[in-house]
Amino acid sequence: MRAAAPFLVVIAVVVSACGDDAQPTLLQPSSVQGSSPPVAVSIPLNLKADSGEARIDFGSVQVGQEVYKTFQICNESAAPITVQGMLRPDGFSAYWDYEYWGDTIPKGECTDGYSSFVPRRVGRYEGSIVVTATPAAASGAIAVRGTATAPPGPPLTIFGEGTYVVGLVVAPGRYHADPNSQCEWRRSSTYPIQYDTSIIATITTWIDPGHWIVDILPSDAAFESYDGCGWWDQWPGKKLSSGTISHGVWEVNRHVQPGRYQAESGPSCRWERLRHFRWTPDGVIETRTTESARTETVTLQPSDAGFLTTPECGVWKRIS
Repeated sequence: MRAAAPFLVVIAVVVSACGDDAQPTLLQPSSVQGSSPPVAVSIPLNLKADSGEARIDFGSVQVGQEVYKTFQICNESAAPITVQGMLRPDGFSAYWDYEYWGDTIPKGECTDGYSSFVPRRVGRYEGSIVVTATPAAASGAIAVRGTATAPPGPPLTIFGEGTYVVGLVVAPGRYHADPNSQCEWRRSSTYPIQYDTSIIATITTWIDPGHWIVDILPSDAAFESYDGCGWWDQWPGKKLSSGTISHGVWEVNRHVQPGRYQAESGPSCRWERLRHFRWTPDGVIETRTTESARTETVTLQPSDAGFLTTPECGVWKRIS
């Protein structure tokens, strides 16, 4: 990849017409090297939809779904330009294939840009995607618009793999899963999910998770689950043999009874007494991980919400 030329970067701010301020996403601009002042040159940068229009119309899209469209970023000048980043309004994404195309567009050539409409609430969305580049005057915009509609029917209480808007697509509540392999899921404070800033809680389980429980709160914006988790359901899930606890996550007073339990564990046995199933740090009452094989004992209180135990712990048996 060639380094960006040492010119001043012009950044444009776009605000969604739907009420929320847009959160711009930019690549980190290259540092300016040397003592020479930046040179501002008027360079036209033309953005256009595949139809040739200066607008992308996504039409009607259900909340919780995502529709993609491509557009062209054309350098209509006699000199190369270097793309610095893209700004996008609320409800839309925008990017270009940096790995394939690189960051520089030769003179008179075009590169593909990609946009998606991924609404998080019902209503009308519109704004502009702005591409910033060097030299300084190289920037261009393309209008985007779309209408978000509500999904048909009430929110789901049984669902599988996917990313879901909480409240509209899936109902908040306590969900149980019987994963079929390693299970990865996450709760997010935003939709679309911003993986570096909006994750409330996320877990990637061991290969054989047994049984799992997650509390999805009404304040959550989105919940994402991968196929290894299987189906999430508000019913209580598996049943255990009386007086025993196998590996997984279990609800005290529903799956297992309070009391004193013992297990002949192997090394790396980890167990946790849980205050809730939100999977935030304040949810752990007590935890231990063994360094070697030993007899482990734990007392589950009637006030405990749940109990987590890994396969290395073996089977717990109630002793009192």
